[in-house]
Amino acid sequence: MAEPLEIIVISLRESTQRRARAAAQLNAAGVAWRFQDAIKGAELPALPPEYHRARRLQLEGFDLNPAEIGCFLSHRQAWQACFKSQRPMLILEDDFRLKQNLTEVLAEVCDCLPHFDVLRLQGIDTTYKYHVLKKFTRDQLVRHHRDPLGTTAYVLQPAAAKRLLKKSVRFHEAVDDFMGGYWRHRLKILSIFPFPIGSDGSPSTVQNFGKPSLPLNSLKKLLTKLHKLPVSAARRLHWLGLRLALCRRWPE
Repeated sequence: MAEPLEIIVISLRESTQRRARAAAQLNAAGVAWRFQDAIKGAELPALPPEYHRARRLQLEGFDLNPAEIGCFLSHRQAWQACFKSQRPMLILEDDFRLKQNLTEVLAEVCDCLPHFDVLRLQGIDTTYKYHVLKKFTRDQLVRHHRDPLGTTAYVLQPAAAKRLLKKSVRFHEAVDDFMGGYWRHRLKILSIFPFPIGSDGSPSTVQNFGKPSLPLNSLKKLLTKLHKLPVSAARRLHWLGLRLALCRRWPE
């Protein structure tokens, strides 16, 4: 009988040490899984057509770095595989660290399958408020008031994969920022909390080159702020509306 969900690990082919750590954890858990070779942005012959450079420069004033572009394209490949297989998929980046028994976590995931589009098993910020939707023996199914960010570990439904692909035909931001843009893709993203998967602390393969600083009074900086106003308004309205809805349904 087929596993209830597929498990893939996004990893650069040459990242042998990271691959070895990932394989050791998953093999010890006794689950079926496979590597997906990540796209190395620095080796792309040209900017990919999916990258909306004009929009990026309009909103930020500087480009995504090559590794960020490669990372986004790698996740898009995983979404395509999920949609093609028509099975839920656990997508891992190769610096994941299992903090709980994976078999038990996957049982919780399967119990939640009818209730989410995307299910976070990892998040960068663990301090955001949330509402509890379901309690397990150890963990909880929750809906955060703000997106915790991070794409190290999440479960994706095929229908959600289709929507993410449609909404990212042109992208202008890092993949975790894109997935945190609920007001655009309108997906129901829930979390297993406390997060059962974290990062192992390995240096990121998405190098942080830092954000170029624009002169304080520059016209370019002023224009980027003006272009961001509608985006900021949409984000604030979404989270405000979600919190009000959750408070009405699940009062604190």
